[in-house]
Amino acid sequence: MRLGLRAPLRRLSFVLAVIVVAAVLSDAQGQIILFFGRVLDDEGRPLPQAQIAVLQGDLLVLAVETGADGRFQMQLPRGQYVLRINKYGYQPLTVSFDALPERGGDIGTFSLRKAITVVADALRISALQGDKVQVGIKLVNRGADFIPVKLDIQAPAGWECKLLTPEGLVVSEVSVPPGSHRNLTLQVYIPINATATGEVSITAGWAGLSQKVDLIFIVSERKWDVLTIAYEAVNSFPGALLRIPLMVQNPPAAGAGFHNRDVSSTGLDQRSC
Repeated sequence: MRLGLRAPLRRLSFVLAVIVVAAVLSDAQGQIILFFGRVLDDEGRPLPQAQIAVLQGDLLVLAVETGADGRFQMQLPRGQYVLRINKYGYQPLTVSFDALPERGGDIGTFSLRKAITVVADALRISALQGDKVQVGIKLVNRGADFIPVKLDIQAPAGWECKLLTPEGLVVSEVSVPPGSHRNLTLQVYIPINATATGEVSITAGWAGLSQKVDLIFIVSERKWDVLTIAYEAVNSFPGALLRIPLMVQNPPAAGAGFHNRDVSSTGLDQRSC
């Protein structure tokens, strides 16, 4: 009789063990795990109000936001996720993430870069006094939003600078589409009396952020040939009236005024007409 009961007892023990293991595995699968981290900018400063979206496939599982210190926390069941971290004015960051009990707690620091980049075709330009120089400027938006960008130009006194669109419009603010760029042209009029070196700076500002690009102009002296005299030497006699042709030209692009001063030997009466 006792031998007949052993087989059913063994089967019952096996069934109970299977139930217990299944219950443990089910509990592990449904376990909620706490994770926390921090979002900084590319200079190591905390980024408040950055959005963290937790995705599983195309499904949004959770959305959280960083605090004033850039920190965030989230509770997730075990699984594989994608973290998409974004803040207006910055490049979004996408990270694959496995939520496992042994990985619970601090998941580290995430750094976001600025969305707008200003690129100049040249940073060091050689020119002559009185030149009109054009330099290509590209505004690149690697963010996920349309971003209006304000543009400010600093230049030496007397230098005339402006930013032009491909259509020839003078602009101080443009909107850059996400994942795209805008092409502009910096046009610089160099004064006829410019010194050897001049610096022109373009500052782009957006969403409380900025980037500055400095362009160095190496200016050489121009031979103007403003005054042309028909004769370098004239033979004459005392009391003679001489008329010597002079030609004055204005080579600079911008208008310029001229003043003449006559210097002669003693006893000569000279007048300019």
